[in-house]
Amino acid sequence: MTQEQRGLDTRSSILAAAAEVFSEKGFYESGIDDICSQAGITKGAFYHHYRSKQQLMMELMERWMDQIALSIRPVELNNPNFLELLLSLPEAMKPAFTRIKGQLNLFLELYIKGLSDPELKVVSQRTYDKFTSFFSHIIEQGIKQGSIKKVDVGECSRILFSLTIGFMVQGLLDPDGADWIGLVKKSILMLLT
Repeated sequence: MTQEQRGLDTRSSILAAAAEVFSEKGFYESGIDDICSQAGITKGAFYHHYRSKQQLMMELMERWMDQIALSIRPVELNNPNFLELLLSLPEAMKPAFTRIKGQLNLFLELYIKGLSDPELKVVSQRTYDKFTSFFSHIIEQGIKQGSIKKVDVGECSRILFSLTIGFMVQGLLDPDGADWIGLVKKSILMLLT
């Protein structure tokens, strides 16, 4: 195994350990020692790869967003009707959210922390921009196609992002309380048709 591959393996171990520790204890209560212990590495190895717990968390958050984006991409490419595409997204995103389910509360905690932390705010803003841009593109295409009524594209993309976050919170508070995917679809139809 090359030194580069060992470095990648160590980073992956650190990320997996951090996700587990953060999920158990929360971001603020978790320490570098906890992460190192879980990953089976020294503090020196940790600091070789990450300058802080914050930087580690930002990379973890970026990876979560990438997982969600990857789960959406095949659906986008295979569906020529843009309204149907939007309606199929909740199902497409479900596996990604299931994989990170225990970490959703942490994800939301970080979004809130991003309000006061400039470094984390950059990551939060980047994910927000990715999602609203993605929704805007679909809405614009749907309007051109005629499957979506004429709406303020920017406003609707922000509403869709808000719905996504809102339903995540509701799913955390009451996971078995409703058909959350059905409610997302109903909300999309109410907004765009």
